[in-house]
Amino acid sequence: KRSTIQWERPLHFTGGNSNRKSSKYFQGCYAWDLYKQGGVQLAYDPKMDRAVFIIGDGDSMTVVGRKLSGRAHKWHTYHRAGATPVLRTGTSDTLVVVEDVASACVVAQTYPCLSLLSTSMSIEDLTTCLGYGRILVCLDPDAYSKCVQIAQRVGPLVGYACAIRIPNDLKYFTPAEVKGILECSSQWKLT
Repeated sequence: KRSTIQWERPLHFTGGNSNRKSSKYFQGCYAWDLYKQGGVQLAYDPKMDRAVFIIGDGDSMTVVGRKLSGRAHKWHTYHRAGATPVLRTGTSDTLVVVEDVASACVVAQTYPCLSLLSTSMSIEDLTTCLGYGRILVCLDPDAYSKCVQIAQRVGPLVGYACAIRIPNDLKYFTPAEVKGILECSSQWKLT
């Protein structure tokens, strides 16, 4: 659900490195590298025990948290306004579409990446894809049929879209491994 209300960081949020578990989680998905480049803000929510990703600002901002312990839902959306911003460290005509923000942080070390925060693509996310020449859809392995549907939906609009069957969630790989998986799976040399 998208919001038109401005989000304010809760006072109880602390820095992303203020908790050992959140710091380790961010390190494991290369979020610190992206943070140092200004691509994402990181925080810790001690009330909900979540590692929090703050992406974008103003009218286009997404704030999600990953549960670090317990049995509650894995992901929690604190705020979502406008299209989910693309995470990037460089420029490329290829956009990689993934399911969650942690995977997007790993992928963004090499290619621009859009996190759907689910397995479905909104109109706002589809509009974001129009700015790229190639779309690689890499949802988690259990969502490959959704991956194919999204690639079929986006392909006619951008010229090239490919559903890639990945061996595991991309957040479990290094950026170099992700680059290898994407280049081996794509019919095109990625730029």
